[in-house]
Amino acid sequence: MLRKISKWLLKANSINILFLGLLSISVLIYWLGLWTETISMVGLSFLGLISVLWILDMRFFWVLLWWCLPLTIQVDFSNSFAIDFPAEPILILLSVSLIYISLFTKAPYVKDAWQNQTFILLSLSFVWYVVCDIYQGIPLTSFKFLLAKSWYIIPGFIGFWAFAYRHSDQNRIMQGFLFFYAITLLVSFSKTILGQFSFEMANKFAKPFYENHVIYSSVLNISVCMLLYQIQLSKKGHLGRYVLWILTVISILGIYFSYTRASYLALFGSLASIFLIRYKLMSKFFLTIIMVLGIAVIFLFTQARYLRFATEYHKKVMHDNFKDHVSATFEGKDVSSMERLNMWIAVIRMSQDNLFFGVGSNQFVHRYKPYSAYEFQTWVSDNPLRITCHNYFLLQLAEHGLIGLILFIALIYRGFMRIETLYHRAVHQRNIKNIAIMLSGILTAIVILLMFNDLIEALKIGFIFFVVLAWTEVEIHKLNNQKK
Repeated sequence: MLRKISKWLLKANSINILFLGLLSISVLIYWLGLWTETISMVGLSFLGLISVLWILDMRFFWVLLWWCLPLTIQVDFSNSFAIDFPAEPILILLSVSLIYISLFTKAPYVKDAWQNQTFILLSLSFVWYVVCDIYQGIPLTSFKFLLAKSWYIIPGFIGFWAFAYRHSDQNRIMQGFLFFYAITLLVSFSKTILGQFSFEMANKFAKPFYENHVIYSSVLNISVCMLLYQIQLSKKGHLGRYVLWILTVISILGIYFSYTRASYLALFGSLASIFLIRYKLMSKFFLTIIMVLGIAVIFLFTQARYLRFATEYHKKVMHDNFKDHVSATFEGKDVSSMERLNMWIAVIRMSQDNLFFGVGSNQFVHRYKPYSAYEFQTWVSDNPLRITCHNYFLLQLAEHGLIGLILFIALIYRGFMRIETLYHRAVHQRNIKNIAIMLSGILTAIVILLMFNDLIEALKIGFIFFVVLAWTEVEIHKLNNQKK
């Protein structure tokens, strides 16, 4: 082993020289830190050693990312700067790694990933975001948004091709994710039980691993699809299979007691996608829903028909009982639902002035209030938490204009279409069909959640969204190679 390492180190190529340089500097800084009793230098040396480990095996950080994903928490450094730790630093490191691999090595499948049509569509969307932000003057908040988006897309899409092409690698990362997910689930659900399933405390039960009950229930939706896939892989009668079933049941109960209306729809949507994908209806159904919603918007904004749904200010209330909360939603008296409508109206009005370029990335919350409807304003309309419009499709229209919205719809449509292709091409490969069903369930859940929330920028949801797109393309790529 030592002889092999010595030969490897003596090879004159850039990555080995980089390895030796970083290792030497890290050791030197470590001893200087001990000699001068400077803790910061000792800490810096460990960062160097992490970089050395990165060079030795970049795949390790990809696996580490999946382990850390469920355990990641948001750390606020100021009112304007926060980081999802530890996953976000790993994403940044992986982004640098994958760019290095792409430019200076001949890693298998990475070139195929960059040339993939789904990635090209993703890149077009990103370029359009840049164009919109340049047109609007690139404020600092937009620049930070673009950086964060890049280190979601590159590790999520390119990283999957580079590090999870084989089924054994896919199962390893998924099992690691589910193991640590189970820890967070048991912590949050135990707090829910101890809190007597209180509706008012739902956000508190989700912490510390989930910022709020929406992100908590969204991750539960995604994980149910993964758990059901792992059950299909496990042997009947095996202890692990019973554990997976127990986790699935607890996850579904967790969704119910998260009191998140969108997550209920997402769970049913994931189950319905199994039948839609079998009859090649998934992509068509998605387009039909988009067209129906588009027609509904045009109808409601013609002659301001939407004003018929306005209720009196003092009748819009927040309930401490979930049953009353749901009833008030249908009666048009729930404050959160009315504030959603208020923001959606603001988006449509705003888009009339910024149809093509939008207002720029991360700028909706700063620009929407002059466009909101007085008739729909509530006692939470001051929006101290700076919440966006609760619909990612409308957010695209507001911030990146009509072209940004069309590109996003095209991306999701292609995702569903490619999953259908994968399912129906894997004629005699049951495992591939199960993967397609799982991916369809996850993508359906995310899309339904996006109808009521802005979750692509949430790390635990956004990263998996890009992974789903990549995973589909990887499996189709393997099927294509089998035919050659």
